[in-house]
Amino acid sequence: MVKSFKIFLIAASLTGLVACDSADKKAEESAPAPQATTTTETSTPAAAPTAPAASAFKGKEVVAADGKVTLQVPESYTEQAGASDALKIYADMAKQHTLLIISTPATGTQDKLKEMLTETQTALKMQDTNLNVVKQESIKAGNLDMEQMTVKMTASGQQVYSYTALGIVGNKQLTLQFTAPVSEEAAFQKSIDDILSSVNVK
Repeated sequence: MVKSFKIFLIAASLTGLVACDSADKKAEESAPAPQATTTTETSTPAAAPTAPAASAFKGKEVVAADGKVTLQVPESYTEQAGASDALKIYADMAKQHTLLIISTPATGTQDKLKEMLTETQTALKMQDTNLNVVKQESIKAGNLDMEQMTVKMTASGQQVYSYTALGIVGNKQLTLQFTAPVSEEAAFQKSIDDILSSVNVK
């Protein structure tokens, strides 16, 4: 239970770094952060795959972005206390998986999302200088274009995979942030694939 709670805190912290840029419509545009040098491991790390166009995966349906988006989460995931329309929190305590679904006002374009991921990567490197960026690219999640980044890092003394995907739906920014310990590599990859493939913009 202590490790599960730790994973949740890590997820909440990382998601805060991603979401803060779009939480305030009146925030001034800052200069793009300098490009961080990325290091890819020589071993085969967990890489979040591009979601297939269609999926047979069926889980619990979640509605986000003011009803503009639906997606499925695994049946083993339970909604956590403290959730709201803007922030939905799901966790599988047995596997120590945490998923945060955040809906915030959109303050930029799809190109701005790439810049936000770069800024997030730079901020995370301040916490863990040995952070490894596994993958950062544009993907198609269901029928939504998104920007995604997967990193492997040490947080609170534990090695974790952290996956972030950002997309624009009308006047909303959708952020999916998934965190799991490195020991859950296979399940981490499958869960991401299933969740992304289920994304549907109405």
